[in-house]
Amino acid sequence: MEESVDLHEEAGKENEQTVANLSPAEEATSKDEVLAGKRKNLVRQGKGNCPNATRELTEAEEDTLFENGQFGVRDPKSLQRALWWFLSLHFGWRARDESRKLCWGDVGLASDPETDSEYLVWKSERGSKTRTGQDGGHQRAFEPKAHASNNKSRCPVEFYKAFRSHRPEAMLEPDAPFYLAINHRQKPSDKVWYLDRPLGKNEIGKFLKDAFTAAKLDDTNKKKVSNHSVRKTSVGRLLEADVQPNFVAQLSGHKNLKSLDSYHSASLKRQREMSAILNREPGTSAQSEENQVSTSTTTQQNVFTVQQMQFLPERILTSSKVAHLTSTFSAVIDRRSQG
Repeated sequence: MEESVDLHEEAGKENEQTVANLSPAEEATSKDEVLAGKRKNLVRQGKGNCPNATRELTEAEEDTLFENGQFGVRDPKSLQRALWWFLSLHFGWRARDESRKLCWGDVGLASDPETDSEYLVWKSERGSKTRTGQDGGHQRAFEPKAHASNNKSRCPVEFYKAFRSHRPEAMLEPDAPFYLAINHRQKPSDKVWYLDRPLGKNEIGKFLKDAFTAAKLDDTNKKKVSNHSVRKTSVGRLLEADVQPNFVAQLSGHKNLKSLDSYHSASLKRQREMSAILNREPGTSAQSEENQVSTSTTTQQNVFTVQQMQFLPERILTSSKVAHLTSTFSAVIDRRSQG
């Protein structure tokens, strides 16, 4: 028994010595091999290389969150969630980093000098994963803004004003935390809904997941929904609308345009369009180009034939016959074009 223990201890010492003798390059290679093995195992399980990746929300899901009351102005929880959604969507915020550090004075209400419409502006950035917030570091090209909407039930400015009206007076100071703990002992007639202390970071981190679950939305997608989904929704919605990628990166704060690729995939609408093009369905760009080429070729051939006929001797083809044939060809071309 003692001999077995000794052999085990010696084997352990040899393994430790082997690891200790590895060069930095060899150790890095060993770690890469382990990670590669884990990725292959995840692929076999159908989870892909990013099993915990979040996804963007569809417009229908966003509508459901408002219609279901998870985003709204009727209570302190739905109001704070809704304002978080608007600010994160328009400012390109990450999961909870910017939200946790945000102070009341960091977001201001301003007026557009050209249109006189109001908008919210993110005036002060307190640092994030890629930006330290210090002078000389990576800075956004412009201050992100959330303009007022004609739809009052979805207007960021209206929700901001409602949130401001329910905050304690002391929490209107510029350095006060933006998101506040809820006063669960409030009376229906109380104007103030929140306490004089910040909302916990874990509560902030569950804003979207809790709302999604409470709305009983069926998440059949392999990728999960989390607070980071709003950032993916922001980037994806802008790219889907063909906004220039460099403008999108300036809003989201990405340093590299290539980073945007992982934030957006083809929407269901785009997937349908691609399938229709591959099927050469009528009305698609592929079918239209094919029709244009066919019509152009037929027209050129017919025009050339008519021109040749016009130069034939009169004894073979009179001008009246040329006119008749020209009319006939035009009718044929029109029918083919319509077909």
